[in-house]
Amino acid sequence: MADRIAGEEARRIKRDWQKHRVSLGFAETCRALTGWKRVRETAWLKETSSTVLQQSLRHLDSAFSRFFKGSAKYPKTAPLPEVFLPGGREPKAAGLDLGLATLVALDDGEKLPRPRLLAKYEKRLASLQRDLHRKTKGSKNRGNKCAWYGRTLVIVDRFFPCTRRCSACHTKGPKLDVSIREWTCAECGTFHDRDENAAVNLRDEGLRLYWAVAMALPPGRVPPSVIRASELVDLVPAA
Repeated sequence: MADRIAGEEARRIKRDWQKHRVSLGFAETCRALTGWKRVRETAWLKETSSTVLQQSLRHLDSAFSRFFKGSAKYPKTAPLPEVFLPGGREPKAAGLDLGLATLVALDDGEKLPRPRLLAKYEKRLASLQRDLHRKTKGSKNRGNKCAWYGRTLVIVDRFFPCTRRCSACHTKGPKLDVSIREWTCAECGTFHDRDENAAVNLRDEGLRLYWAVAMALPPGRVPPSVIRASELVDLVPAA
């Protein structure tokens, strides 16, 4: 969200510089931010901490200051470029599993620890999540960071057995107690870290759903920025 604001202001600064050779600074962009919060289409900005948005504008101001001084290139903004696997057009994907022992586990084995600030802002976060849940899906108020950055988020079915399915041979094992963090597949003998195995399964299932949607679309159409398995019951058979 903060990057979106910085991108909009960067384009505004560029237009003003090209037309009038006038450079807008942090103070001017902050006033513009205040105005955006009062407009219906961008009123969702009020839901985000002003500190985060203002810091993004400070970074933008610093980047343009270096550019105008001739010590740096023009600041880059716009959606992120497409990312494919080497040697083809297979989109690069990452599986993320929200865990108990760690905040997030990735399919490459990386694990992100839980931030200590979570406990401090737990009540505030719960309140914001309830507000988000009440908003209409797809509305401007919900926002969509994926659409802004040119990425696709695939949300698999909540009952998908990512934890107890072997990511090597796809054999579905028995349910695992939350205390079991590592296990070995009885079918192929592959040893698994619980969270990493789940992340790999989520990545593979996400790609399966992505291609099922992509292949069903008319020529020239691109998949939506968010794909939910729960909304694809009739289109995509269960794994």
